[in-house]
Amino acid sequence: MINERLIGKSVSFYPYRHDNGLMEFFPLTGTILRYVTLSEQKEWLLVQLNKSITFHNIPIDRVLIKRPIPKPFTLHKDNQLVHFKLVVDNNMLQTHHEVDDYALEFWALCK
Repeated sequence: MINERLIGKSVSFYPYRHDNGLMEFFPLTGTILRYVTLSEQKEWLLVQLNKSITFHNIPIDRVLIKRPIPKPFTLHKDNQLVHFKLVVDNNMLQTHHEVDDYALEFWALCK
């Protein structure tokens, strides 16, 4: 369910209660750059974070997000649970197209 109107829009991320791996970094904001296909799933969104984070000495400025259910992402709707994958190397996006290539995955609430 691709919605091109999401490109260029701002999103905000908040911690999900069951995931403490990134608690110190939330809240985060970013801008949706484009759709990315991973493992034939076309619904992944690439987000440029407004502020980089450092996770285990790795600078992160982009994340991949996707709803865990086949339901479209809606801007400014509270508490949308998303897969939140850290992009540890921006060059990976050119050569790594499998979901498992992005192993640092967490949950986040998005709006």
